[in-house]
Amino acid sequence: MFNSSLGYKKKRATVFWSFFVVAFLASGFLVWKVVTSDNLGSKDSEASSGSTITIIYEAGEGGKIEGNTTQVVSKWKMTSPAKAIPNNGYYFASWDDGETKSERSDQVVVNKRYKAIFKQKPNTVSTIKYIAGEGGKVEGKLEQKIKFGEWGVFVRAVPNEGYEFRGWSAGTENAVRKDQGQGQNITHKAFFQKKGEEKYRVEYIIEPSGYGEFTDRNKDFPIQYLSKGEEGTPINIKVYDSSEFVIWSDGFKELKKQDVGDGKSHKRVAMLKSKYEKNGSIVHYAAKTEGSNISCGYIDGQQVQYIRPNTAGKHVTARVLDSRCEFVGWKQNGKIVSTDITRTDIAYSKQYYRKFTAVFKMKEEGKVCTTAMVDLKYAVHNPSHGYIEGDRIQKLPSGCSYGTVVRAVPYAGYKFSHWYDNETKKMYSGRLDLQEYKPGGSKWLIAIFTKAD
Repeated sequence: MFNSSLGYKKKRATVFWSFFVVAFLASGFLVWKVVTSDNLGSKDSEASSGSTITIIYEAGEGGKIEGNTTQVVSKWKMTSPAKAIPNNGYYFASWDDGETKSERSDQVVVNKRYKAIFKQKPNTVSTIKYIAGEGGKVEGKLEQKIKFGEWGVFVRAVPNEGYEFRGWSAGTENAVRKDQGQGQNITHKAFFQKKGEEKYRVEYIIEPSGYGEFTDRNKDFPIQYLSKGEEGTPINIKVYDSSEFVIWSDGFKELKKQDVGDGKSHKRVAMLKSKYEKNGSIVHYAAKTEGSNISCGYIDGQQVQYIRPNTAGKHVTARVLDSRCEFVGWKQNGKIVSTDITRTDIAYSKQYYRKFTAVFKMKEEGKVCTTAMVDLKYAVHNPSHGYIEGDRIQKLPSGCSYGTVVRAVPYAGYKFSHWYDNETKKMYSGRLDLQEYKPGGSKWLIAIFTKAD
């Protein structure tokens, strides 16, 4: 009687769990790894259920949201743009996750709510000064007092004979500029360089900007222009009491930083976090050539990222440097985890630090490149319309090599049209960004911008 009863109970349990599993599968919620706010992995290591995500954009007091405020999107897809618009007497300060751009589009994997923060405009007056470095001068009103939210008048950076304008210590690379009162005094310095002697742009950014600020003269000089081997100005950052420093985007682990020009342009991001938020992930991207001492590729994008919980990091791309090479895949812990050249990762609280290596290899081991050195030069037709982001002058070791990526960036009111080949006097390419390769020759490409529609 006892055995019969036990068998009956087992049969009932088997029927119950069979029904539960069938119902669970039918519901479409079965994934081989559960995704929660405390368990987020990379896109390549996680199976998606294909479910949809709800993203809500809302406005705090003093403003409104322009765009679709409630969006239902598939996992890993981008939302349509939403923009924070301040009311009269207010200004947009930031989003509650630290994002400082008023317009945003997000790629997320969990339901999320973003709130725009607005603040009342203070009744203050800013003093804006303009100075010139060696090799030029600034024309116009060099000291301006500007009310908060209002605009000053134009000034112009003018190079001396034998020099050319390189850029300002903050903001635009346009020689002509005017500034808006932001409630703080600031000095903008115009940098010049001797023609034919390139200075490289090193820009410093605090991310999120509301978690800290540059101290001392770094407030005036978040952008530096350095020749190869030249020491830059030390960067000091005041981290607010509720925040803490994580790491720099080049992997440097100390808050105070000083760079030396290495012949390349860089964007250095100091990544901060709130003391009260859960730990996200530090993700490090590197490049490696297997089986050869030739450098076959590099990482295009921010190589070290601190990714906050429930959010996606920034895209990075594995770029091939040499025509004799090819991309193999991304390695993690010695195993290939993805063969897509571009990847995006998300925070994973159980693994605070992760490293992904872009692996390259030679197509034909031992093939020798005998062509001459290649010189690449990029410029803009009208510096008032846009600028070049990346290394404007590149010297490649051989004609079998690729240069680094450059991008033509238009100013407000303009759009990119095409690249013009100064040698052939013909249109070269309509692509916004270029990564050049040309055996045995040199190129001088000029970006053309036109007025936006």
